Amino acid sequence: IGTSYYRLKQTDLDGSFSYSNIVTTNIKDKNTSAIVVYPNPTNKDINIIGTAEELGEIRILNLLGQDVKNFTSTTKINEEKLSIDISELTPGIYYIKTTNTLTTINKL
Repeated sequence: IGTSYYRLKQTDLDGSFSYSNIVTTNIKDKNTSAIVVYPNPTNKDINIIGTAEELGEIRILNLLGQDVKNFTSTTKINEEKLSIDISELTPGIYYIKTTNTLTTINKL
């Protein structure tokens, strides 16, 4: 819980190495999530409840971390619920990535 800093070190076969840029993340209480996603599992629509800041940009990723669907919110600043149709996705496990949160969903 708190602010964490990350960077990657890449080592080449000749022993030389380089570092990535430092990335900062703020981890809140591990028992609370900034968003609520329901129904889960689902086969058509998902509803996402969160702050307008959290819902500004939503990415749906497959298990390999590849984008399968992106959604930029055009909601008013105080709207805190979105509904997204995921019926075209194949059945499986997906990640919902908002501004600061990553949540798992199951598509039937």
